[in-house]
Amino acid sequence: GRRVYEGALSQDDWVIGEHRLADGRALLPGTGALTLAAEAMAAEGVAAFEISDLTFLRAFDERVVDGLVNLV
Repeated sequence: GRRVYEGALSQDDWVIGEHRLADGRALLPGTGALTLAAEAMAAEGVAAFEISDLTFLRAFDERVVDGLVNLV
């Protein structure tokens, strides 16, 4: 089945705060999204997994990272 994992991130967290656009908007970089995915998999008892042919279509901007991050 489908599972949803939630975690609180703020713009003060280094992974977000150090990744900003020229206009000041904070971003969650792709590597940060992969780290969150790895932590979710570990919570399910999965020690290792492989991702292939990964493409990010757009950045995870402040609409996602302010408050709760919901990666499904």
